[in-house]
Amino acid sequence: MANEIQRLYGGSTSSAATTPTAVYTAPSNKRVVIKSIVAYNPSSSDQRFSIALAGYPIIHNHFIKAYDTLVLPVAGFVINPSESILFGTSSSVSIIVTGLVFDAVERNKPFVVTRLNALTTTPSGLQFRDTSDDIMIKSVTFCNVSSSDTVIAFSLGGYNLMGSKPLKAYDTLTIPFLDQLLVKGEYLTAWAGAANTVVFYATGIAVVNT
Repeated sequence: MANEIQRLYGGSTSSAATTPTAVYTAPSNKRVVIKSIVAYNPSSSDQRFSIALAGYPIIHNHFIKAYDTLVLPVAGFVINPSESILFGTSSSVSIIVTGLVFDAVERNKPFVVTRLNALTTTPSGLQFRDTSDDIMIKSVTFCNVSSSDTVIAFSLGGYNLMGSKPLKAYDTLTIPFLDQLLVKGEYLTAWAGAANTVVFYATGIAVVNT
């Protein structure tokens, strides 16, 4: 089947919150768009959990209250062929992940635009551009993997969309339906107030105007 909605994973894990391990791996010829992740803490005590995509944290050591449920704003995240979703928890937190699995060669589907495990403190640390196609940027995520608060900034095509925005320790900011055009040759840039503390992940769709 070229396109198929699947439950990618459901359950808990024995992996610690700070060392997540693979719970789903994309087929070698498929890309996957993650449509929904729901986390639930069935414990009477507060817990922490982490989720990473291909080794890039999107949720890291994140706090979840006792008996609480979190619906994560992950619509549009993409993993490439043979890449994995990783999950870890301090106790009994469980997650359910649903996604769209499709042929990796399909051009009109979302793809990983850029991702970086450690933003720097200047825009030059992450400068992405495509010199072949316009790209509709679908989602961007900043994940603070440190125990200290920081700030983040983001620009698209020379337009500042975020500047010195606070991001708390072990918190994540996701813009799931950004839908802004990065014109061919323009830059996407992102940076943080402290080096090596924030992970950045962006997805998009190549624009083919007819």
